[in-house]
Amino acid sequence: MDLIDEFLRCNELIVKGTRFGKNFLKNMKTVKKQATVTWAVAMLNSATYVTLPLLRKSDVRPARHLTQDMYVIYGLEPMLESPNYEIATVMMALSIIFALP
Repeated sequence: MDLIDEFLRCNELIVKGTRFGKNFLKNMKTVKKQATVTWAVAMLNSATYVTLPLLRKSDVRPARHLTQDMYVIYGLEPMLESPNYEIATVMMALSIIFALP
């Protein structure tokens, strides 16, 4: 909380309506837009990575990746056969979804 309090005290020093205050707000809006776009791209990238193996037809292209088949969840052997592969894929997808935000 110390860091947040310091930022709030710093923001209180900026006088609203001055040229510096207007420029500061304009730059902060730009930074917020850039951060939002970066976050959205990261989320879309991870969602695409997780769902592509589930959407591809296996006769056209190999659909498995399961992080390039080197990620082993103990207790789900053999890892690359049904239904263990689907369970592992869902577990990996949930871990990626909950880890990134």
